[in-house]
Amino acid sequence: MGKVDEIIKHLNDFDYPSKKINDNNYEITTQLSVADHRTFLKFEITEDIIRIEIKHLFGSADLTKSIGAEELFQMLIDNTNGTYKKTSKYIGMKIIDNTSYVFLLGYNYFHLKWESKEIADIISLQLSELIFSFTFDGIIPKYIDVFHK
Repeated sequence: MGKVDEIIKHLNDFDYPSKKINDNNYEITTQLSVADHRTFLKFEITEDIIRIEIKHLFGSADLTKSIGAEELFQMLIDNTNGTYKKTSKYIGMKIIDNTSYVFLLGYNYFHLKWESKEIADIISLQLSELIFSFTFDGIIPKYIDVFHK
C-alpha cells in the first residue's frame, strides 16, 4: 500500500470516507456534503515531501451580474468566520462549462518520513476546522449561489 492509500485509509477511520477520482485525487465526504458542498484532496509527491491540496467547493457565481467593490469586500469580510481565517487558505474561482465555481483552497506540506496516521490526523483536524468555519449554530448552510438574485 502506498503512502497516499495509507493516508486515505486513516481518513476513512476518522469518518471522512472518500471516493478516488483519479491518480492521487479524491473526493472526501464531510458533514457539509449533505448541503451539496464538495471537498477534494489532491496529493503530489516529490522525493521526500508530500503536498496535499484541500479544495472545498461551496458555491457558484453568476458573473453576468454587476457588483460594486463595496458589496464584494463586505462579502469577503463576512466570510472570515471560524478558525480558517487564521490559516493560509484563500478563496478561488474556476469556470467549468460556463459555470463559475467558488472554492476555498489551501495547501499542506509533510515529510514522507512522517507516519501516515499522523498526516491523516492533521488533515482530519483541518477538515473539522473547515466544517466549523461553514457551520453557524449547528446549521449547515446550503451551497451558495453568489450574486444570483
